[in-house]
Amino acid sequence: AQIPGFRPGKAPAAVIKKKYQPQILSELANKVVPDTMAEWIKEKDVKAVGTPRLSDMDMKEKESFNYTVLLDVAPEIELHDWKGLKAESLDVKVDDEMVEQRVQHLREHDIERNKITDRGAQTDDTVNIQLTVIDTEVGETVTDLDSYKIQLGGEGTHPVLSKLVEGMSAEDAKTEETVGAEDDHFESWRGKKIRIMLEVLDVVHEVLPELNDDFAKNHDAESMDDLRTKIREKLLTDATEQEKMRLNQELIKQHMDAYDFEVPQDMTNEAAYQQVQAQLMPYAHMFGPQGPDQNMVGEMMRMALPQDVFKVRADLVLDKIAKGEE
Repeated sequence: AQIPGFRPGKAPAAVIKKKYQPQILSELANKVVPDTMAEWIKEKDVKAVGTPRLSDMDMKEKESFNYTVLLDVAPEIELHDWKGLKAESLDVKVDDEMVEQRVQHLREHDIERNKITDRGAQTDDTVNIQLTVIDTEVGETVTDLDSYKIQLGGEGTHPVLSKLVEGMSAEDAKTEETVGAEDDHFESWRGKKIRIMLEVLDVVHEVLPELNDDFAKNHDAESMDDLRTKIREKLLTDATEQEKMRLNQELIKQHMDAYDFEVPQDMTNEAAYQQVQAQLMPYAHMFGPQGPDQNMVGEMMRMALPQDVFKVRADLVLDKIAKGEE
């Protein structure tokens, strides 16, 4: 150790111990606490939950090392009678309309997208453009989009942009000055003198597949009748399973009305954290290496806590029922 006032390696042991006492205690705690805590929890058969929090420690050299931890434990639960609970089951049905909706969903999923290169854009084509719009009075860019799709002839299509791109082909560009409508889809254009600059990236014509035996075979069926039969069976199976889950939840809620016990905050916090992580998982690629904003995570956890308190309490009761029933 290099201690000011002493040559390297020549400082007295007492000086080194005093200077490095916090590090020594920290190393000792890291080595000793986990093992001795685990032994104590097993010996006392404590139902510990969450992470123990070290609150105090004291070392007497060559004598003892004492520490104090704050430890959450699962509550003791006295089971109430849970057999004979009743809930009314809903009549599960699948009608023709539901089957046809699923057929149309499959059809739209299989839509054929053909890039158009031998003519300009026309009705029923989808035109993908790069769009920049400037407020000419202040010289400020109010819209700058690398990609914006326009379905020519489609419901809700922007009227000005639709008119501009009609007849245009890939790589064509156009500039137009106009005044934004008072009810324009783009709020930043409303009532302003604007310059629209756009470039067509591609023109695509979408073709829905025919509902025939070839379509059915693409979805593991021999014919359209066979496909509709399989869709009906799958919808009925899914609906039946959802109804079972609903009944289970209804019975659990009924039974939980008989209990009023507190659960450790660590358990509900962990349940809320796990729920939020599951919600954010599909969007992980959008957050980058730094991960999601922690303020957002905290707010999501706060919103999730009420239902997770119920879930944790119900899980504790169900776990005790399950163990009793082996």
